[in-house]
Amino acid sequence: MTSPDSPWTVWGVAELGCWMLHRKHRWPTGRDAEDCIDAHVACGITHIAWELGRSVLTYHSDIPGATCHGVGRHYDLHYASLGAQQRAEMDVCRERCQLRAGLSYGRERGCTMYGRLCMNRNYAPGGRHRSDFAQNHPEWNEIARDGWLDASRLCYAIPEFRAERVSLKPRLLAARAWCSISSGNLRWRGTIRRS
Repeated sequence: MTSPDSPWTVWGVAELGCWMLHRKHRWPTGRDAEDCIDAHVACGITHIAWELGRSVLTYHSDIPGATCHGVGRHYDLHYASLGAQQRAEMDVCRERCQLRAGLSYGRERGCTMYGRLCMNRNYAPGGRHRSDFAQNHPEWNEIARDGWLDASRLCYAIPEFRAERVSLKPRLLAARAWCSISSGNLRWRGTIRRS
């Protein structure tokens, strides 16, 4: 916990899917965004980097071509094959945008909210964590120098892939609810700060 006199800022990272699903005894409550923020605040953490997604966006979006978790085609394709806890989590995400709920509640609790978009994590082909864009372009998967195919990452040398990732940021920034939006993974990092 940090005090107001401390030179350090402790940041929390809110990955709501992990909050809801990585603890088998915990089922979605419908107030998961609020519960997650309350848990951070209870630990004295008021600077929170909120997950915006990886390959699949974790909020409701009208960005053309974006795959949004639990919404529209994504829901229709994957819902029937999921276990009960995963279906409950997807229902919660479909019923309301957890990002908007988190931003609103974070402001109420006095938190400084940051957006975090993991730029190149696409998971296994055909899975629910892989966007339509990544699924439709297996020819753009990264290949290591030793010839190993990494089906979970697309190659940034492909201009269309860079353009798809960058196209997400302007609409996120237009929300004007952020201190900053960070996008990154281990091999590529960029930050856009709102003035």
